[in-house]
Amino acid sequence: STHAIADLSEVLAEENANIEMLFSQTHHGARSFEMIVDIIGVKNVDRLKSRMMGKSRDLNVDLSVQNMVAHRKNKRMICFDMDSTLVTMEGIDEMARKMGVHREVARITDKAMRGDFDFEESLRQRVAMLRGLPLDDVMEIRNQMNLSKGAEELLTTLKWLGVKLGIVSGGFDIFADLLKDKFNLDFAFANRLEIKDGTLTGKLKGNIVDAAQKARLVNQVACDESIPLDQVVAIGDGANDSLMLTQAGLGIAYNAKKTLDRVANVALSHARFNHVFHLLGITDEDIDEAMSCKVM
Repeated sequence: STHAIADLSEVLAEENANIEMLFSQTHHGARSFEMIVDIIGVKNVDRLKSRMMGKSRDLNVDLSVQNMVAHRKNKRMICFDMDSTLVTMEGIDEMARKMGVHREVARITDKAMRGDFDFEESLRQRVAMLRGLPLDDVMEIRNQMNLSKGAEELLTTLKWLGVKLGIVSGGFDIFADLLKDKFNLDFAFANRLEIKDGTLTGKLKGNIVDAAQKARLVNQVACDESIPLDQVVAIGDGANDSLMLTQAGLGIAYNAKKTLDRVANVALSHARFNHVFHLLGITDEDIDEAMSCKVM
């Protein structure tokens, strides 16, 4: 960890930023360092942030870069992406596996997540390949859906603390609605699969939830709840989460594609969801109390 501090300090010095304070603490079984940095002499703040994020990836440490004023404000709403963020799977890939078109669909999914392919067009192409898939098969996938490590504890604790929680996903309503019901989430937006006679038609209903729509939905819900955007957190992993993350006061890239690091304030590695507690200043005692109050 001292090696990481030294390397990050070098980047700060090169970009003319001054470290004013540095302190460490242990939280949720992980040690962290907090730096307060004066950036008054920094010529290009975006470049500094981008370099810091890149360096943290090289060092395999999680990094959060936040404005001090926004950092001190309590976060009141959190918007989660679903596939490969809240849950470990990509719903569309699992459905494609059932249809025997997994390789073709996965190739398009990967391109779309990297931002190399228009999301709406890629989604329509992939869903068209699922035409004729029985709803029973979709329900089987839904029932086997696994949450990411630490996600259940995070959702339960945040709910107990009164934070507004919801899903804003480019995935599908069948999966998002189950999570909404299970964790009593405040909202869940996802693409709607058209179903006729117990099978998928290969078409979607209503508006496509793409990057622009995700950002609009975050704005709309925050507005409806009278919550300023700097008190909103957004967590996602793909290119279609980029606008949503930049809208929020705190944008967290979770186990994300490299392109997302550039727009996020925070980059979390795989299976480190519990670091969100640290970022939000939630104590071990809060978590213990929330989990003990949970009725299974």
